[in-house]
Amino acid sequence: MAKQTITVDVECPDGWELIRWDFPDKGEMCINGLDGTMYEASGSYYKCWIIRRKRWRAELGGVYYTVSDTFEVEEIEEHGDTIDNELYNALNYFQTGAEAQPVADAFKNIIITLR
Repeated sequence: MAKQTITVDVECPDGWELIRWDFPDKGEMCINGLDGTMYEASGSYYKCWIIRRKRWRAELGGVYYTVSDTFEVEEIEEHGDTIDNELYNALNYFQTGAEAQPVADAFKNIIITLR
């Protein structure tokens, strides 16, 4: 049997982005590609379009905050390069220093606890 490619247009609600077509984990948000209804998956019984809220990302030349390897909050200029992408994908990318500080504090507390 020959392999066929199918193109499907799925429209996400404002503030959401399409992640993948897959078996969802419990609690992941899905969207019905036919009527656009959103629902929380109760398990991975069937495939669905998995969606998530869009994450903020700084404009090129804008600033974002990250937690450094010494657990300090740092302000970084967005260049769209490999480092920016890695920090974004690792969820170490924040809109404000105030958002990043609790993460830095949590890392410090983990190290103190494990020492």
